[in-house]
Amino acid sequence: MVAAAAGERLTIILYMILLEYEVWTHVVHRTGRSQVIEYVRRLPKRDRAKIHTYIRMLRERQGYLGEPYARHIIGSIRELRVDFGRTRHRVFFFTHIKRRIVLLSAFTKDTPKTPVREIERAQDAFQDVINNHAYEKASEDGQF
Repeated sequence: MVAAAAGERLTIILYMILLEYEVWTHVVHRTGRSQVIEYVRRLPKRDRAKIHTYIRMLRERQGYLGEPYARHIIGSIRELRVDFGRTRHRVFFFTHIKRRIVLLSAFTKDTPKTPVREIERAQDAFQDVINNHAYEKASEDGQF
């Protein structure tokens, strides 16, 4: 009986590992740099920690978080909504094939509506990922 329960737990753990989502970031093919990583690295430590927590939640929930954590923007693009006091960070992402969450772009939101230029930047990054495979795997722990 104990062996059967242990076997079931092992099966569940292996199943979870096989279904684990990975975090990738868009990389501008001309520069080899990730706007998301550069943005997050410039933030204060507490803001970075909260963004990493939200990204970890996104992984654990297989690329989908509902409101208030994330919301649909356009097409396949969603935004991760990370508020810290009066500071509102946004990270655009989409869930790609092979269980990949691709972070496209990030910015600090300081207007009631999402600026059109930020949406366009995310759409350009999305097209770059789709057409040029311009993305790379983030670190295993989701930290930048």
